[in-house]
Amino acid sequence: MHPGEPQATQATVPSVDALAAEVERLVLRLVPATTEAVPDEFPWIVAGEARRHGVSEIAILVVDLEQTVLTPLAPAPPELAPQDIDSTLAGRCFQTEQPLTSSAAPDGELALWVPLIDGSERMGVLYLRLPDVSERLIEACQILAGLVAELLVSKTQYGDSLALARRRGTMTLAAELRWSLLPPLTYRTPRAGVACILEPAYEVAGDAFDYAMNGETLHLAIFDGMGHGLEASRITNLAIGGYRLGRRRSLDLLDTYALIDEAVAEQFGDERFVTAQLATLDVVDGTLRWVNAGHPHPLLLRRGRLASELVSEPSLPLGMGGTPIEVTYESLEPGDSLLFFTDGVVEARSPGGERFGQQRLVDFTRRALSAQQTLSETVRRLVRSVREHRDGPPRDDATVLFVEWHPPPSTSS
Repeated sequence: MHPGEPQATQATVPSVDALAAEVERLVLRLVPATTEAVPDEFPWIVAGEARRHGVSEIAILVVDLEQTVLTPLAPAPPELAPQDIDSTLAGRCFQTEQPLTSSAAPDGELALWVPLIDGSERMGVLYLRLPDVSERLIEACQILAGLVAELLVSKTQYGDSLALARRRGTMTLAAELRWSLLPPLTYRTPRAGVACILEPAYEVAGDAFDYAMNGETLHLAIFDGMGHGLEASRITNLAIGGYRLGRRRSLDLLDTYALIDEAVAEQFGDERFVTAQLATLDVVDGTLRWVNAGHPHPLLLRRGRLASELVSEPSLPLGMGGTPIEVTYESLEPGDSLLFFTDGVVEARSPGGERFGQQRLVDFTRRALSAQQTLSETVRRLVRSVREHRDGPPRDDATVLFVEWHPPPSTSS
């Protein structure tokens, strides 16, 4: 029996107000109950503690790396199968990041689905079976889900079982290296939001993204290493390391470009390179600065429409011994969005040979913004659209880095 595994017997079902109070106590109990738990034990302890606090069933469902399916971790009730994100209530909860209820649970109980969000990173959903719900109880379950998400991420650092639960395919070594270096796919503050995605999830090699928020500056980068497989992954990993070193040394964009360029050239010679864009966004005044190292131009979207390509004089790709020509500036307006992408997005071809293309990319993003989808849901659906257009194995990695700027409220009278 696993530590904390639910027992066969259960106390009398409490009233909804009493159950809300029990869930609030469960939140206080969960951290000390799981402090020394190994990753495999974590879901069992959550289930056991929830049962002791009056919840008849609870299960953690984690999202796969392609963001298509929510998979329940053991222990899970027998009626709980993997949930398709695009066709189930659980998936709708994940998409909207809002709790949802249904009466589809056994014994006349309600099923409550609550998003599992670590900060702003969507990890999956929490499933609870309850005799009834109230505003207070739903709020308590949301707090519980937030804590479970944070503990889930924490436990992932100490073992492989939770990471493996998110995989539905065999990971290549190149992709293993890539995922080990990526930051979370989503980051959100009152001033700016970032959402990223890349695919093919289990074979990605040369594509990557990175970002960091330091003070009032949001640092952004997207990379596309030459070639395929392990060689491309190694080149891009070196570029990411150089980028982070330059950023943490407080180097400006030109000096960071030079640092990465020299490192790639020294290790791989002048026959291997990485295209990239390195950028900073002042989240107070909206000033964007960027260097283009031979990469497709990012797009600026304003009021739900394409405002312009952000064209700059391109420098040579990183590793070719070039000198960056210029840092380009752009002043954003409140609510502006930036779309950085690799050529695998626009170059994806249908079985008939038709490119996905920039216009289709813009049209899709415009519709998503009009529908007021979250940034993370926008990029998830965008990559799904690229997959559907391609309808076959990818010829190249495809990566999207989507940024939205919201300036702070004016303090002027």
